[in-house]
Amino acid sequence: MRDHHPRDLLDKEEYENLRKKGCTKFRYQYKEEREIEAGEIIKPSKPEDKLMTYVKEKILRKLQKLWEISEKETNKRWDFEDKVHSNIVDFVFKRFGIFITFCVQFTNIPTTHVVCILFVFAVYLGET
Repeated sequence: MRDHHPRDLLDKEEYENLRKKGCTKFRYQYKEEREIEAGEIIKPSKPEDKLMTYVKEKILRKLQKLWEISEKETNKRWDFEDKVHSNIVDFVFKRFGIFITFCVQFTNIPTTHVVCILFVFAVYLGET
């Protein structure tokens, strides 16, 4: 948002609708923005700066809501995965605890690998 103009982030219709709403709010006379060539530099007037700040704030509010929804769903997924992981670890340690201790102490195999291998082995044997 900081480095891009709102017209680069929105489609033309959505951008113009936000500009219209901003003009209404600030009591500016709305006029459609002219087409700008790529790389063309235009120095905006003060009202246009205020209008662009308004448009950017609207875009950020919309993105903030989307971010909050995504964060909530992601946290649900992580909680679910944590529960699954802890259940798997509990299952494997109850059945193969001594073997895991032996593998970790006398080999260079990480504990997580041993647990995963033993879980797959238990599933194969039908113990789950």
